[in-house]
Amino acid sequence: MKYDIIFYKSGKTGLCEKQIKKFFGAIGFAPDMFLCTVAPQEFADALVASLQTAYLAVIVGPLGTQMPDCLEDILSNMLANTQQAKPKKLKAKFCPDGYIITCGSQIILTLPDEPREIEFMLTQFVADEILSIIKL
Repeated sequence: MKYDIIFYKSGKTGLCEKQIKKFFGAIGFAPDMFLCTVAPQEFADALVASLQTAYLAVIVGPLGTQMPDCLEDILSNMLANTQQAKPKKLKAKFCPDGYIITCGSQIILTLPDEPREIEFMLTQFVADEILSIIKL
């Protein structure tokens, strides 16, 4: 199965990408599209394009910020009219929490811009959740 990675205002893209590819490769997923975005509209457009072709969009960026163009606000605005979207918090050790958002058989996964946290969150919480959704 293929997935996309979208970086939004991310500074550690190479290290984060390595953790993501290692984890998803081990469960049989292959990366398809990699995008780096810095503007809210650019990010929104990339996510819309990703969800037209992929079951899984992995988003990496700063979480838990209070800036007007923070990742949580953009996703909240995009999904406000989608009643099927079901968010679930992914606990982090030291960074703000991430989210796994399901809508039918599609998944949006938000992760912090911190490779060690990504490894922890993926191995502790994500594998079983994703595999159970994909099997539906």
